[in-house]
Amino acid sequence: MFLGEHIKTWRPRYFILLGDGHLYGYRKPPASNETQQEDPLNKFQVIDCSVIRQDKIKQHAFVIHFNQIKIERLFAASSQQDRY
Repeated sequence: MFLGEHIKTWRPRYFILLGDGHLYGYRKPPASNETQQEDPLNKFQVIDCSVIRQDKIKQHAFVIHFNQIKIERLFAASSQQDRY
């Protein structure tokens, strides 16, 4: 789940974290065939970031602080295992 930046509601999103530090967010689960994959809705660079658990805000939530651009984003996983 991802808390919207402009409209403050929780929306389900599916994320892929690549080894080079890119984090891509999709509205639907990404297709197994990359040629049919939709363009990502969210694109983040998570190198030089801080991650903090935020269970008081929402269960299994965490905040990513993007240090290089001084922005933070709030996420919530569907389970504690998915958060790690």
